[in-house]
Amino acid sequence: MSEYQYSVLLREKTAEKGLSLERLSEMANVPLPHLEMLVAGRFEYLPAAPYVHGYVRSLGRVLNYDANEWWMWFKRGKYLAAAGVMDELPANRFAKKTPSRAMVIAGGLLGIFMIFLLVRFSAIVGRPRLSIIYPVEDATVVKENKIIIRGIVERGDKLSINKEDVPMKEGEMWEKEIGLTPGINTVQVSASKLLGWQINRVYRVIFEPPAEVLGNTPAPSPQEQPLIAGSSSATSTKTLPEPDPIPRSQPTSGEGLLER
Repeated sequence: MSEYQYSVLLREKTAEKGLSLERLSEMANVPLPHLEMLVAGRFEYLPAAPYVHGYVRSLGRVLNYDANEWWMWFKRGKYLAAAGVMDELPANRFAKKTPSRAMVIAGGLLGIFMIFLLVRFSAIVGRPRLSIIYPVEDATVVKENKIIIRGIVERGDKLSINKEDVPMKEGEMWEKEIGLTPGINTVQVSASKLLGWQINRVYRVIFEPPAEVLGNTPAPSPQEQPLIAGSSSATSTKTLPEPDPIPRSQPTSGEGLLER
């Protein structure tokens, strides 16, 4: 066998596949300078036997030839420099490395996350918008022991009233009932972002309960007060008997004598 037989094999197989040496180098993971030496038959410029053995097997998988047969041809011809028993095939420093599936997935997820950050940057890091529908004023007077706070949050991730989380959806109206005690009640409404600003609104709600609730029952009027015996305001009255009716006529003493 001529030492150029393997070189001829490489040229023929490469032409059948329609590949360039650069493309074959990438597909077989063989450094381009070493591949050029194999094609040219300049085996004396190749590295030690274990390295070339790996090249022959890789090229055999791409070009569909019997790698074991041609490796035996290399060994019989003693074309390669002797190598130690412990020599191992090195990682290819020249060929383009194909990324693993895990790296491709990780890169894709990172790209999606970066695009999401760019699109939603203001929504994640910016300032939320908090609009309070009720109460309208900073100070509100009510007659009931509760009040319903209503509002809308835009570009916000979290809503709380007096440090208590309130369920809400962005851009939709929310409401929360707050219990009150008599006097001034402070209500703090806060909207915040996960990585951004927090905005606060503070309101004073004054609860003025009705007088009946406070136990201040108004005094009865004098007409409604009962009369008490012996009091100066009580007037004792005595009912006099009606006089006898006057008779229509009374006989005189003379009239009585005449009738007799």
